[in-house]
Amino acid sequence: MDEVPAKSNQFLVFGYFGGWNSGDEAILDSVWSMLEQEYAPASVTGICTRISETISRDYQRRGVRMVKADRIGLLFRLLKTHRLVIGGGQMLTGDRSSKGMLFVLLLCWMGRLRGQRARLIGIGTEGVTRFRSRWLARRIVASSDWIGCRDDFSHAMLIAAGCQPKRLKSTADVVFSAVLAEPNQALSCSSKSSIVIGLHRSPLRSFADASFYRTLIAFLRDSFPDRSLIVVSSDVRENFDAGLLCQLQADITDTSIRWQNCDAPREVLATYANAACVISVRMHPLILALINSVPVVGIAKSNKVKSLAKRVGFPLYDPELMTTTDLKRLIDEAIAHGSPSVDSLLPSAWKNIDGLLETRNRRRTA
Repeated sequence: MDEVPAKSNQFLVFGYFGGWNSGDEAILDSVWSMLEQEYAPASVTGICTRISETISRDYQRRGVRMVKADRIGLLFRLLKTHRLVIGGGQMLTGDRSSKGMLFVLLLCWMGRLRGQRARLIGIGTEGVTRFRSRWLARRIVASSDWIGCRDDFSHAMLIAAGCQPKRLKSTADVVFSAVLAEPNQALSCSSKSSIVIGLHRSPLRSFADASFYRTLIAFLRDSFPDRSLIVVSSDVRENFDAGLLCQLQADITDTSIRWQNCDAPREVLATYANAACVISVRMHPLILALINSVPVVGIAKSNKVKSLAKRVGFPLYDPELMTTTDLKRLIDEAIAHGSPSVDSLLPSAWKNIDGLLETRNRRRTA
């Protein structure tokens, strides 16, 4: 059985990259940044299920090598010389076919055949409740060397699935880790006059429907007439955010509203970075704002957003318990008080870095 050299600076990283989701592209940039910082020059090869033409050209300009997930023979050969990293992001989704979890387990087993164990960093979970997905989760955890869960909800779900608690680490999203390790990574900001809504739709689970967003957009337009309003799709796929954005754009005739699709993920990141306030039911728009010191208001429809709000301390709007007057107050207060500090996540974020760099015993100070 072959073994990858312990000090190898070559890495094989699997995530849902490929230009479809701005959050996943931020994760790729973050993992690459952390590896470059420690192992320069690091050689990073990404694994993705498919690649959009737009991002493919961008990857080539930046020197990013991508391998399609179906090239199993090539992946197995690369695992002879490349250390395997999985994540971050929502890598363990147990709904429907569990195909993603099956592929993660396959990578873990191929790594074992090459004399190494995968390192899972900043992992999120959803739907790991049925027998098959719970079994897959236990096998993945047992086959891995280091498993960091990005939020309390995912950590608890893996424990409920029967995974050994002592093998799981409670960490933070890897985007936080990269910025805390290298503070200059945050984007520079210019005008901060816009209120930005980060949409979310998924064929597996959506936390708000088009009717909710239509009402929210109309309320914000009326309540903040002096601020521009931007509605952002963080995912370019039709059955995800992009389809929802197109539906809303067709329904709403207000020409003052700016609509932004995720055709260029880096432009989406810049929009969040330059906002006066970001509002969303999903984590990554809020995270991409927070790392750039932008105030946020989370919508309490997702357990992960609730968990992040508890850890960071940003305001939450619960449509079931609060009025739109409360929402306006929360936005006004968020803008007036500024972005909350993410320093409370520092110890958890460092765990991702230590797990990635195989220096679990290294002490860090703020």
